[in-house]
Amino acid sequence: MHTEPSPRRCDACFACCDYPAIPELAKPAYQLCQHASTAGCAIYAARPGPCHDYRCLWLDGEFEPGDRPDRIGLAFDQPTLIAEHPDYAGVQVICVRELWEGAPRGERAKDLLLRLSRAMVVRLVSHGGRTQVMGPRAMVELVAQRAADRKEAAADPKPGRRDPP
Repeated sequence: MHTEPSPRRCDACFACCDYPAIPELAKPAYQLCQHASTAGCAIYAARPGPCHDYRCLWLDGEFEPGDRPDRIGLAFDQPTLIAEHPDYAGVQVICVRELWEGAPRGERAKDLLLRLSRAMVVRLVSHGGRTQVMGPRAMVELVAQRAADRKEAAADPKPGRRDPP
């Protein structure tokens, strides 16, 4: 991924004002923020930390100029919560958010998803919140096995272990 600053600007794209949940604004996921408009964010100078800190990979200089999220219907990122999640330890992963139903079926979107899923785990979240994981079989199976092991351990506590009240 790129390390130098990108000259790209969001301009008319406000995809990130739609899909993430922002607790500081009482904004649920996949609901357009009340402060978003075609002119940009009405509280841009005072926006909360999650908004300030977020940068999609397109904005960081990845992908082609025409691949802006609002144009292809997909936003690509690498959120810290996934990068630090034990199920994904040591696995290269990229998150993709569907901005409108059917966007992954677009020609350019399909091409990007196929290319990325050949090299890494791609975690595609539909506009309805359904998650699909794709990528090299060994990586996907490793992530799935870790998730299953974690769920099993949580459901079957060790003898003598007491959960806090």
